[in-house]
Amino acid sequence: MLYLPVGNYATTPYYLEELGVSLHTIEELCYYLRENTASLEEGIMRPALCSFVEKELGLKDLGRALMDVISGKGSLASFVKLIFEECGYVSREELRTIESMLRENEAVGMAGRRKNSGDYHLFAGRYTLAQREYMLALKGSDPMRDPELYSMCMHNLGCAQAGLFMYEDAAKCFKKAWDHGGRTESYSCYLAALRMGGSRERYAALVRELGLDRTRVAELEERISESSDMSRQSEEYSVLKEALDDLEAGREEDFDRRAEAILASWKKDYRRNVE
Repeated sequence: MLYLPVGNYATTPYYLEELGVSLHTIEELCYYLRENTASLEEGIMRPALCSFVEKELGLKDLGRALMDVISGKGSLASFVKLIFEECGYVSREELRTIESMLRENEAVGMAGRRKNSGDYHLFAGRYTLAQREYMLALKGSDPMRDPELYSMCMHNLGCAQAGLFMYEDAAKCFKKAWDHGGRTESYSCYLAALRMGGSRERYAALVRELGLDRTRVAELEERISESSDMSRQSEEYSVLKEALDDLEAGREEDFDRRAEAILASWKKDYRRNVE
């Protein structure tokens, strides 16, 4: 999508301390607001930002409108909506989603906001950022007072860690999520993380040692078997098999070409996951 610049390029940037970035344009502001919607706080609504928008960016009407929101003790959702509407950085549908998320955040505490932020990054495949947000959410949540929130944060932290191949840590999180929430999904993920984190022999020993549910263990093994069958039908599996066939047949150049393509794909997925 092509964005037409709005306003001036600031000679003196504005430092947005909540996000740790220096801003030179209204588009940069929009970008960081969109990427961090789930964790935004009212603290960004400062007269200094309004002055920056009005004087440095040359957007006088917007700067004054933002100041009016602050003066009238308006909401963060209204403040952010004005900024996005000024330069059309997001579609109307996405703006409605952002506004809805901000209004929803008004009704939850800091732990809930961090959890929402973690969910945003988790679904986008940014597992390192998701892990950080869930850890911050857990610091502000009480498993006794709000076991549901604690359980959801712990479960999703396990999902993020599994995405980073941290299976041992993920298993601990899923177990805690199960202990406090009792959801079948958490227990299934707990078994899966144990299974992925070690050899079959070690997993079998854990099943006996921990007295794990044998029925669910059997269901997990069946799902793993089905996934393996499906992976064998995937394009990537076919390319990998062809590469190994090339190597066995002495076609080293063909092997190198196929292997390089597979590694490039894996590297791309890895970089996306740890952004």
